[in-house]
Amino acid sequence: MQRFHEYFRNPGEEKLRAILHDLNSEPGVLLILNHPLWDLFTIGQQAHNAALKNLLALGGNCFHALELNGLRDAKENRAVINIARQTGYLLISGGDRHSLEPNAVINLSHARNFREFVDEVRIERRSHILFMRQYSKPWHQRILHSTLDAVTDFPDFPLGWRRWDERAFHPDRDGVMRPIAELWPNGRAPLPLRAAIEFVRLGRSRTFTGAFNLAMRADDPIAEMDLV
Repeated sequence: MQRFHEYFRNPGEEKLRAILHDLNSEPGVLLILNHPLWDLFTIGQQAHNAALKNLLALGGNCFHALELNGLRDAKENRAVINIARQTGYLLISGGDRHSLEPNAVINLSHARNFREFVDEVRIERRSHILFMRQYSKPWHQRILHSTLDAVTDFPDFPLGWRRWDERAFHPDRDGVMRPIAELWPNGRAPLPLRAAIEFVRLGRSRTFTGAFNLAMRADDPIAEMDLV
């Protein structure tokens, strides 16, 4: 992690190549390129695709698989499948599960532990992926539910994880990551933020959900499952 930190402070292709090479040299490490086509920093899809191409060229055989992500839409996952077909990379499941929803894409395996699973992917080059039923639900609806889970308080959770601001973290003035519940000046979130959270929580009402689904309804939600 120290090497990653130093790299982000002073990046360079040779440094990145060395990091990837050293990770690949560890037999128990599985190096996966997560949601490779998601333009997270909105630099433009064309620029992102060019950066991805450069990264794959730089990484060579250090990456062991490309991810099919359970919280990315089917169009993007299809494009990842095409990249895998063109480049020979293996595909593997992933999910970005930041809420209560089980992973929508999983790997089926006979491995008894993680190391055996790593060997399946790295040595045997074997990966069996299953898309779960919830992936057929409209993508926007699942994103809404994930957002609602993130800002909901759960009294049955363990102490220290019940309130939404206990599960979100931010650096303090010394750069130490702490739950933001510990950073509020008066022990509570500022009133405008509390009001915004309460507004988001209205998404659990049937009226809001019905109107939202009507506005965002996909032409053919079942097409989400038609990936291969």
